[in-house]
Amino acid sequence: MTIHILVTRKLNKKSPFHKLKKHGFKITGRSLLKIKPLKFDSPPFHSGVFFYSARAIAIYLKKQGHKKNLMYGVMGKASNKVFKKITGHNADLIYRGDLEALATDMDLRWNGYSVVFPMAKNSLHSLQGKLKTITQIPLTIYDNKISKKVKIPKATVLIFTSPLNVQAYLNQKKIKKNQIVLAIGSTTAQAIQAITGEPVPYPEQPSEKAVIKLLKEIFA
Repeated sequence: MTIHILVTRKLNKKSPFHKLKKHGFKITGRSLLKIKPLKFDSPPFHSGVFFYSARAIAIYLKKQGHKKNLMYGVMGKASNKVFKKITGHNADLIYRGDLEALATDMDLRWNGYSVVFPMAKNSLHSLQGKLKTITQIPLTIYDNKISKKVKIPKATVLIFTSPLNVQAYLNQKKIKKNQIVLAIGSTTAQAIQAITGEPVPYPEQPSEKAVIKLLKEIFA
């Protein structure tokens, strides 16, 4: 029987998920959201910028560009690849998906900084609530809404990439007991567990490669 994997994001041609097709998996990459960049003003004086997602990196830097006098932080190695592709530089801080450890480390390294957080309109602000020594400048740069037009296929494996995608899925379907559910990061895993009551596996790094490694361990 072919195992169908649904990933709640659009997969580019180089996505490592496509390699799973050689092993008999069927892959569907489909965002359940409608994304729209928003107009935003240049932020006030700041010392650093922290990006939650690759999408935020692309939208923000397209307008603001990369400035050598600022510190930049990203969530995960995959986001850093996007950052480096756009700027030619690695981010100064590259974090894993553990929000508690991230907040502690950022408070230590960026103590006293004013930091811009480019984000989606429906962001959960999951990291910002844990920071203590940083002046936070939230900046909404794109809208993310649940799409009512997206058709969700039947799948054996569900890989959720954001809490809002979880909500979008549950607006149309229920998570069944025989389905394997994974999350790309801790925040998304917590969102699923809050609904199902069951712990959800997620990788140390919020990246596609890391999720696939976790998936292979499950099917080993």
